[in-house]
Amino acid sequence: MPGARASPRVFYTLRDQAGAVAALPIGGTLPCRTVLVPGEPAAHALRGELIRGGHGAVLAGTRFILVTPGDIHVLHAAGVQFAAGEEALRPIRLLTLVRGSLPLRHYPASLLRDRPGCDHGFARAVADLEAAGLSPDHLDAAGDARLADVATVWRTLDETAGRSWTAARIYREAAAVLEREPDAWPFFEPVLATVLDDGTLPVGYVDLFAVRDDELIVLDFKTDAPPAGDVEVAFPEYVGQARLYGRPWRPPAWPLAAACTSARCSRPMVW
Repeated sequence: MPGARASPRVFYTLRDQAGAVAALPIGGTLPCRTVLVPGEPAAHALRGELIRGGHGAVLAGTRFILVTPGDIHVLHAAGVQFAAGEEALRPIRLLTLVRGSLPLRHYPASLLRDRPGCDHGFARAVADLEAAGLSPDHLDAAGDARLADVATVWRTLDETAGRSWTAARIYREAAAVLEREPDAWPFFEPVLATVLDDGTLPVGYVDLFAVRDDELIVLDFKTDAPPAGDVEVAFPEYVGQARLYGRPWRPPAWPLAAACTSARCSRPMVW
């Protein structure tokens, strides 16, 4: 991106992000600032928060642009030929592939061919892995036959897709273009872009949370049996999940009490 870049900031709440939008300097002859968002719901939420926070005047001259259309603009400007929308075609491609002879090591081809929903499940797994910045080579390196099958399916899907790309592929290709040619960035006004620490946008549902004596309590229901030792060692992913749930709701000065419980657990696992 041409020009100076501001230091990264952490936004714990939508209010924090809206405040950053309002603080963007105005560039160009007319008031103009750009905010990159993952989808229209995020743009609508920010507009509402700007109005509630008394920054409604900022909406004049602020444009919200979805990340994928911005990436498409970069690729078209660089002369890259491709077609978007491969996500919708992958289940159909996969169903066609399993009628042939895929060299799978763990999963029988009949599972993907005959069991309803398995083709969509595999296609969704590939999409999620691709969105996380992984590749078939990463799966092969794990040395697991199940992941090796997913890698085989993934490579075959990409080969048959040709220049039909998913949003994640478009994002990756646009990033490569900008790394080689920074001037290909199409927005010359101040831009706010937000991502999570690993570049993904997780979605989850809190089973129960409550406030007690200036403490936020998050309870998440699990099906695993409780571990014999430290829950943070046995289930680090659950610990991270519960803390992520609590991050947007907890004021910085409040402690966070997170717990997991299950049908096979006589008491919550608290940390």
